[in-house]
Amino acid sequence: MLKREIEAKRKKMIAAAKRYGFQSKRTIRISQELDKLIFLYQKTSNS
Repeated sequence: MLKREIEAKRKKMIAAAKRYGFQSKRTIRISQELDKLIFLYQKTSNS
């Protein structure tokens, strides 16, 4: 389930970057959300 969320968030980030640019607040916010999901995934898979 978490992998699917990560993949969906990654696609959303790429779409935002294409539409608004890599430095837009929207893209950066989505990127930070993606970072949190990846961190959670790594934390749970290393336990």
